Amino acid sequence: MPEFIFRGVNPDGRQVKAKAKASSRQSLKEKLESKGWTQVAIKANETVPSPPKPRPKPVAEDDPFGDFSSDDLYGGPADVAEPPSRQRRSKNQRSEEGRPKKRKKKRKSSGEYASWGARFIAYFIDLFLIYILIFVVFFGLGMIAGMLGDDENAVDSLIGVIAGFGPIVMAWLYFAVQQASEVRATLGKRCLGIQVVNSAGGTITFGQATGRFFGRILSGFFMIGYLMPLWDADSQSLHDKLASTYVVDS
Repeated sequence: MPEFIFRGVNPDGRQVKAKAKASSRQSLKEKLESKGWTQVAIKANETVPSPPKPRPKPVAEDDPFGDFSSDDLYGGPADVAEPPSRQRRSKNQRSEEGRPKKRKKKRKSSGEYASWGARFIAYFIDLFLIYILIFVVFFGLGMIAGMLGDDENAVDSLIGVIAGFGPIVMAWLYFAVQQASEVRATLGKRCLGIQVVNSAGGTITFGQATGRFFGRILSGFFMIGYLMPLWDADSQSLHDKLASTYVVDS
């Protein structure tokens, strides 16, 4: 049955607007007038009905996911994180990643690595002191030989042996004894404020000091071993590497 909207004055004298269902507009007007309504105006209700709600999709009995959609299971496009390789990086980050990392020099417990210039001056001072020591020893032996001139052949033989091995023995003891002591440095190194330490920053053994001294023979070839601290990451000479020693500031 169609629905109509009517407006008029009811029997109480009030203006009223309402809806009613009837077979036709004329039949509704006659019915209202018979009840005492006046000034009746009627029109069909043309309101568009709202569309029906869609029914939920039936779920098959063997469907394990039920009402879940693919977005619910795997995450929608907004939930997917961008791969790290595609993420935008700042200009500074790209430049830093492209640069090779500089190798930082190790720091020993006793201090920073000594400079090559300080090591050179200290070694020059030590050589000067060793030459003075050798001169004093041989001068004393010459005086003793003059006083014991009874057997000149025996004295000359003794002096020859001392002259052949004496300088290297005195130099070895000069370096090894001082570097393996608590001061860890020769007189020349103490003047420059540097010392020789092991990998832990402690005092080296007499064996290490001996190996370091005789390793100077290899360092002396073309002077390359002495120049290695200029480019070596640990500022070690060749004889330092052989003895596992380091020269640092006191």
